Amino acid sequence: MSRLPGGPSPTTADVLSALEQAAVGEGVEHIRIHLSRAGARGVFFVVAADQEAARRVCAAVCTRACTESPLLQGWTNELLNP
Repeated sequence: MSRLPGGPSPTTADVLSALEQAAVGEGVEHIRIHLSRAGARGVFFVVAADQEAARRVCAAVCTRACTESPLLQGWTNELLNP
C-alpha cells in the first residue's frame, strides 16, 4: 500500500486496524506493517494453498482496506514482489 500525496496521515494502529477489519475471513493470521512518509509496507502471514493464493489474499485485503476505510482515503494498493 502506498499513500498518495495529500492524503490523510493515519497512525500505525489506524492502518493495522483497517487491514485487520478488511482481512476478516480471509485466512490472515498476522499482519506486520511499517509506516513512512511514502506510505506503508507490510507482511501478511496467510493460510493459503500456495504462494499465488496468498498473494491474491494480500492484494484483496489491501485494496479493500484502501477503498472501505475512511482512515485510508487517498491511499492506493501497490503489491510489491517479494
